[in-house]
Amino acid sequence: MPVPSSFVSWALFLLGFAMHFLLQAKASVKSQSHGLQTVRQWIALTWPTAIVRLFLCALAFGVWLDRPNAFNKLIESASGGAVPQPLPLNRETIALFGYLSDSLLDKLVAILGFSTEVPRLAPPS
Repeated sequence: MPVPSSFVSWALFLLGFAMHFLLQAKASVKSQSHGLQTVRQWIALTWPTAIVRLFLCALAFGVWLDRPNAFNKLIESASGGAVPQPLPLNRETIALFGYLSDSLLDKLVAILGFSTEVPRLAPPS
């Protein structure tokens, strides 16, 4: 399958990223750890962080687009050889990369000890 055009690639990446972001927002609003009522409130509180996360994920995606062989070697090395086959650059993997990159960034942030949880809006009762 041929590699999608640059515009289509970036649109699919952004769609995947947005899907993860919206699911994260919905799960956070459903959580009882704070007083948020709507996804809109959650986004209003977290948009600066979301922009930084999008920037970091887009950097990784740009590396994959520009240097797919180097990116695949990095994945193989990071997985300890568990992913020996190169990831194809196609519509499906690009959209999935957008979704998973934000999810993996969550894991990395947690490992590094940074919190992504929205703080409580009111003192506990």
